[in-house]
Amino acid sequence: MSEHREEQKDGQTRTFDPASIHLGWWEPPIVRTPEGLGQRSSASDRFSCRNKANGDRGRWKHAGSRTFYAARVELRVRPRVGRDALDTATAMLRQFRLVHSTAGMWEAADLHWWWRRPRRSDTMDQLFWAGANGRDIAATLLTDWGEHWGLDPIVVPGAEEALAQIWPAALALLPDLPGAPDVHMYIVDDDEELIGLATAAGFTPHSDRGASCWMPVDRRPGNDRLPSGYRLCDRVTDSARPHPMITRNGAQVAERLAATGLYRPELDLCVRDERGAVAAYGLFWFDPVTAVGHVEPMRTEDAHQGRGLARCVLAEGLDRLAALGAHRLKVNHELGNPAAAQLYRSAGFERVSTHTGFVRHARPD
Repeated sequence: MSEHREEQKDGQTRTFDPASIHLGWWEPPIVRTPEGLGQRSSASDRFSCRNKANGDRGRWKHAGSRTFYAARVELRVRPRVGRDALDTATAMLRQFRLVHSTAGMWEAADLHWWWRRPRRSDTMDQLFWAGANGRDIAATLLTDWGEHWGLDPIVVPGAEEALAQIWPAALALLPDLPGAPDVHMYIVDDDEELIGLATAAGFTPHSDRGASCWMPVDRRPGNDRLPSGYRLCDRVTDSARPHPMITRNGAQVAERLAATGLYRPELDLCVRDERGAVAAYGLFWFDPVTAVGHVEPMRTEDAHQGRGLARCVLAEGLDRLAALGAHRLKVNHELGNPAAAQLYRSAGFERVSTHTGFVRHARPD
């Protein structure tokens, strides 16, 4: 149980409840500097505050004009499965994005894209942790990618101290994953805490690196004309045909995408040639909560490359995101793909962060 404490400031009384503060932004009603709640350092303007409810030390953090308290918290695990897990993780990633405009690697739309095919992870318990008020504040998502599994921790703003607490529970699940596979993680390069935890647990970096790129919607490029012999389609006008991504993503891709909350068929674009064959495609995601438009995936088939098809698909998709109300646009791409990097850079995207893949190899019995 958390401890409530009343303090006097300028003749007024306020209540300090550590258990409520760590769950989100806390804006002191009297002054932004919470005197008496922590020790101020004149050199760094940072604060240290002990959560008397559990005896662990938290800290005051600052982001722009906001101040919040990150405390070590008492967590309760709440396993979730399938769509319930997807929807809960969606809400957490949205909460993160509403606070941090470009930080982190994943959008809620990424998780909805991952849902495009059946996976063994669909039916397994995904671990979520709730704080004192019952809200989910942390999770460790495990995703079956076939030849390996992925591990992705999520922590909502204000609960950053929970990462070190949930990490051992995530590691305990890895030896029991079907097939005893390698486990992969992607970590933003400035996330020193997660890199440290992963390295200590036996994860090592590999050559798979990428970048997250952003731009405001009003900087998007103009729409180019498709070359002769090609036409643009979406899943509203082209729904009678097999889905253009069926070859790489399985027979259920259309059904699985349609089952997610963020998929919109008018944002599922493809280019077909004169014979009706798929030449290029791009899937665009609009999140009405965060007003972020996301691009994932984009592809031009080998026989049709070098004709500007990807740029046409990208420009059309970004225009449709803008029409739906997107304020900011995002794409992730591999650093080892210079053609993709050039495409997005020429469209106006700017690199904001980079990330590195880490792997923990399966250990022999």
